[in-house]
Amino acid sequence: MMRDVCSGMKRHSKSVRWMMAAMLVVSILYTISSCLQRWPSAMVSYNQMLTETSTRALLPMCLILLFVGSCQPTALLLARRSTRSIFATNLAWLVLVVAGCTLIGTAVFGVTMPLVYGPKVLQGMPHMLLVLAVRVFMMCLSVSLVAVLVVTLGVRWPVAVAVLLAVFTLGNWVLTAFAGTVSRYLYFFWYPIGDDWPVVVVNQVVPFVGFLIVVVAADLFAFSRFDHLEG
Repeated sequence: MMRDVCSGMKRHSKSVRWMMAAMLVVSILYTISSCLQRWPSAMVSYNQMLTETSTRALLPMCLILLFVGSCQPTALLLARRSTRSIFATNLAWLVLVVAGCTLIGTAVFGVTMPLVYGPKVLQGMPHMLLVLAVRVFMMCLSVSLVAVLVVTLGVRWPVAVAVLLAVFTLGNWVLTAFAGTVSRYLYFFWYPIGDDWPVVVVNQVVPFVGFLIVVVAADLFAFSRFDHLEG
């Protein structure tokens, strides 16, 4: 199973894989450097992690890995495997990538906060890290599923990745004047509206589950008709 999940890597040359690896290293280093920056409080750092660092480092990392590892349903591949099998493989790779990026971002934040603000932040750290992980996971998964849908509908991967990164990476900067309104809806599933679980679950997790069902169904439908869309 794992061999199938990672099979998409084989379609790229070694030079492309090395270039992607270098970009991932840069993303991780940027995450570390951003988390080491001292703000007035750990909560401000937490908000910066969700609205800026995650979209500038973790999201690009996620989309690049998704692009590198996804299987393209070419005529040759469709002759050997069903579209549902290819979709399941790509979905498994997507979840693996999203989980990995979430783990990296949460771990970096968790390790750097005591270094920056001292041991006093450890008291509320478990709750903060759990909410952070949930929001980063929803960010990566929601944008990745949209990317898969757009690509299945005919847009080339590099174009889809570039447009999505431009929207979400520059969104917070462009919409600074509308903070709390437009940017709240642009980053709907991971915007820091509060850390109490009832607030997070009702306002973000429940809508995310509904969004997930709709987009996965749309992805599966588009993928099953890939040969017709190509024609």
